[in-house]
Amino acid sequence: MDYGAANMIGNILKIIATLTICYFLGLAFGAIFGIILGGIPSLLFHEIVYSNQTVLMSIIISLILGVLLGFLAMQFVNKIFSTNAKPFIGILLGIAVSLIIVFVLDGVIDVSVPNLINQPMHIFPIIYSGRVGCYIGGIIFPIIGASGVIFDIFASYTGARRNKNGLEEFRKFLSKNSPNEEKRTHR
Repeated sequence: MDYGAANMIGNILKIIATLTICYFLGLAFGAIFGIILGGIPSLLFHEIVYSNQTVLMSIIISLILGVLLGFLAMQFVNKIFSTNAKPFIGILLGIAVSLIIVFVLDGVIDVSVPNLINQPMHIFPIIYSGRVGCYIGGIIFPIIGASGVIFDIFASYTGARRNKNGLEEFRKFLSKNSPNEEKRTHR
């Protein structure tokens, strides 16, 4: 097997490993941040339900989770791959993913009859935000991680190509200005 094919297989395996690791990191951090963030509205869940603000609460929780997880994922990529990507891109991606999850995939917390709410329903925001955090983290971390790996591979490829072209130019320069060449031209 030649070097190019082995390098390509190695790069594909690197991308697959990054996607897998980032997926599990995203699930873990999403669940952790979701549970912590869901604890805040769970303290006031009776008032939120009685004021019919559960939809707004769900949207705000998912947006905050998207911003936090997008920022965190971009910071990880910057640290691991020594890039200088803007965290703002991660934040925008987090907002977009959180809106898709809350409006298309998962929905919002909806309590249709507030009078039937009882004590165990205080845990609903924690469960909801933990689940939404897992979804958001499981999407954002692999996307940002894989893009970091792809940019790193591309940068190393262009750097190697630039070095090869520079080496060829240096060889041409040396062959034109070699002492043996000067002796031949003076005779």
